[in-house]
Amino acid sequence: MRLLLIGEHMAPLQSVATLRWTKLGKYLALDHGVEVDVLTTRKDFSDPAGRYRRDDTLLADMEHFGTFRLLRPPVAVRAFTGARSWVARRLRAREGDGPVQAAVTYKGAFEDLKSFGRRVDLALGRLLAARGSAMDLSAYDVIVSTCGPGWPHLVARAEKRRRPDVVWLADFRDPVSRNPADRRLCKAYGEVVASADAVLAVSEGTVPLTFARPGQPVHVLTNGFDPADRPRRPEGEGRPLDRFRVSYTGTLYHLPWETENIATVLRLLQAMVDDGEIDGEHLEFVYAGASSAVFRCQAATVEGVSFSVRDLGLLPRHEVLDLQQASALLAFSTWNTSAQQGVITGKLWEYLMAGVPVLGACTGELGGSEARRVVESARAGVVMEAPTAAADAVRARRFVAGLYRQWLEEGTTSVDVDAAYVDSHSYPALAARLMDEVVLPLTGSRHRS
Repeated sequence: MRLLLIGEHMAPLQSVATLRWTKLGKYLALDHGVEVDVLTTRKDFSDPAGRYRRDDTLLADMEHFGTFRLLRPPVAVRAFTGARSWVARRLRAREGDGPVQAAVTYKGAFEDLKSFGRRVDLALGRLLAARGSAMDLSAYDVIVSTCGPGWPHLVARAEKRRRPDVVWLADFRDPVSRNPADRRLCKAYGEVVASADAVLAVSEGTVPLTFARPGQPVHVLTNGFDPADRPRRPEGEGRPLDRFRVSYTGTLYHLPWETENIATVLRLLQAMVDDGEIDGEHLEFVYAGASSAVFRCQAATVEGVSFSVRDLGLLPRHEVLDLQQASALLAFSTWNTSAQQGVITGKLWEYLMAGVPVLGACTGELGGSEARRVVESARAGVVMEAPTAAADAVRARRFVAGLYRQWLEEGTTSVDVDAAYVDSHSYPALAARLMDEVVLPLTGSRHRS
């Protein structure tokens, strides 16, 4: 069977969005004998300060793929992308105006910029898709297009129109937009993928945001983790930690419904220091990611922090994995609103792979988030949700206090995770599920050996 992955975010690009299909493609090839090729855009990794960074941890994964077909974006697409990057750099430069106001100005404006970018994405995507559609893709039995941006879906739709027998899976690794006001845009994407044989959603809560046509098969295929990236920390065998380090690795968002999560965690830790449950000299909070401005914005709203708070910025992925293993507790944030449910950061699965205790904070007016269900099903930690903030804070303090006592006595921390549940979300398991539940039923006897 020959399968073509069409996507903007593919190896070796350093991006959490890259992991999903790089890893699924790897295990489709490795465990199921699928010949996997990639269609993506050409990227310049030569400039260390440029827009693209190479993820060296993905280079070995690329060996499992066949041909990498590279598209050179048309002038109009490159011009728009360059303009968007220039504005983003200008906004980042304003961080020197002051850590709080600059962060609000930068991230708020950048989210508006991204929203605008999505609105022109389909129009510009048609230019790029025209180049992809001109390629001979007749050798493939299955085409997987992943969004965003939208051009991969447009290329796949063109091939589906030419060859109705090709199996097309339209994947939504993220909702089209985080802004509820963009629902018309989301519906436009739904119209694009209406002829797909199946739609893939990254979580249960995002299924409605794919805007699949009535009767169109929709399958939930979560993000996951690659056990080959890092062995799970064996319970009771973790190396001694020099400090009680709480780490957050990943993206933060300055959105109306997601502005307090880091502050919530910091306030909880400070309250424990104030009440003598944790010695502030032992405690350290570390952020590593591309959202330094948002991190500083949220951290600055917490008064009287008496423990070390460090911002490491964006690190290479292998250093992020090392940081996770060197942490006593891993923090993450998400939201659960009536407009958007099922937001589960890809980092959460990486946390579960690490085997390190997890503390989550979830804003939004709805309780019972999918992220909470995942963490509790894994027995990995505690998630604090806005509707049950008081009760969850009590649970969280008890959980963190227990970990701190364990660190004092043993020099490390651990949780009794449900290994079977966690392993069911590894990329080898997810690739097997994709084959058994989606690909093979759709291809039947049509695929080529």
